[in-house]
Amino acid sequence: MTLDSYRLQQILINLAGNAIKFTTKGHVAIKFSLDKTSDHILHIEVVDTGIGISKDKHASVFEAFSQAETSTVRAFGGTGLGLVISKTLVELMGGEISLESVEGCGSTFKFYVPFIDGCDESSCSVQSQQDYGHVVTYEKRLQDVTILLVEDNPINRLVARESLEAEGATILTAENGEQAVKAVKESGAVIDVVLMDVQMPIMDGYTATKEIRALKGFSGIPIIAMTANALMSDKKAAAQAGMDDHISKPFDIAQLVRIISAFTVPNISSKDVLYVDSDNKAETKLSDFNHEAALLRLGDNRDILCAAAESFIADSETAMGSIPTVVTDDNVSDVMRAIHSLKGASLTVGAERTAGKLAELEIDLKLHKYEHYSVKVKEMSELLVDACSAIQIFLFGKPKSVEQARVVPKKESVTRLQIIELCDMLAQSNMKVLDIYSELKRKDQGSYLSVLSEIDMDVQNLNFRNAQARLERFLRSEC
Repeated sequence: MTLDSYRLQQILINLAGNAIKFTTKGHVAIKFSLDKTSDHILHIEVVDTGIGISKDKHASVFEAFSQAETSTVRAFGGTGLGLVISKTLVELMGGEISLESVEGCGSTFKFYVPFIDGCDESSCSVQSQQDYGHVVTYEKRLQDVTILLVEDNPINRLVARESLEAEGATILTAENGEQAVKAVKESGAVIDVVLMDVQMPIMDGYTATKEIRALKGFSGIPIIAMTANALMSDKKAAAQAGMDDHISKPFDIAQLVRIISAFTVPNISSKDVLYVDSDNKAETKLSDFNHEAALLRLGDNRDILCAAAESFIADSETAMGSIPTVVTDDNVSDVMRAIHSLKGASLTVGAERTAGKLAELEIDLKLHKYEHYSVKVKEMSELLVDACSAIQIFLFGKPKSVEQARVVPKKESVTRLQIIELCDMLAQSNMKVLDIYSELKRKDQGSYLSVLSEIDMDVQNLNFRNAQARLERFLRSEC
């Protein structure tokens, strides 16, 4: 069968994670079955013997920021957003979700999703929505192309990975230039194209490109630069470093596919690629959250935008914690890196006003103009709250009050004990890892920001063993 396996995985993680959290004795089961009247409907049930939900609360459990009882929040924690996100994803896949539960006797979440028979998706044409709900397949333009994606920002990495995988590409990832060089050494024979971010910690994209070019056998591997600007100076710097082409972020997926195809698909050259420079775009009024523009860049893929927007909200508080209210020559490099990263993520999801203020800050810091820095950081913080509020409305519906939309929880700091607890849970392959990790991401990560960012992809992909190894190395280095 063919369906959106990534979205199905996210739904099951949310529902199974909730079931495990609220079940202190008994069992949790996941059941799969095919519809008795249709060959193309998959039914799934997540059954637990946990605390259950009273009947008068059944209608509200799928509402944003809702849990059955206040006492439940105190005892088990969480915001209740997992069910809201699951409902949204099920509906995006063309299905429906429902709840059966008796308080004290457990719960059963049932949902169904349509699918199509397995086939060579590169040759599948658009299927009838009447037959298969919202499941649509189309010719994948990057089928059998392997891409090394080098990007330090997790939101930009998520968007690029999912967009390119939707086009049939196989994606390998690296979070900095040093990892990219190592990846080429180890897997270079299967890599067709490298997408290289320019500004990254540890080793930047220019240096990484020069080192890759120096490797025996890889002097000709196509390397495409990704930057947050479309300035001629950036393109010149990319060319001087040995990069073959350049695309500015946030990228338009159609344009990116054309550029990659110029290096991987026979009979297509860079002359066939349509370039759109930001300098030629008409001026428009900036928006708190311009989802229309973001969707256009993502090929109208609402799933990817929702995933990126969810991550943006979850990571925004941590990002703000990396931008201090005072800057000096001693910390300006770290502050510029944090501002640049948040600017890229803001542009990707369509938080245009936030990105605009971050761009002002970036320019000021490059010129060592610090006099208005604190005021502009305060203005940017307010714009970020407005953007998150607008994104919440887009994802979950309008909040009950303006005050609710503007609530920013007080930050707590991540402790070494919590990192050790996370490491222990990873060693046990305990699904509570997902809740613990999400909770840590919402806190002030301080000195643990780097290592938590390093394990982000491993946790998302349920590669708990690799995440555990990274954390153990970090904890040993602290001793």
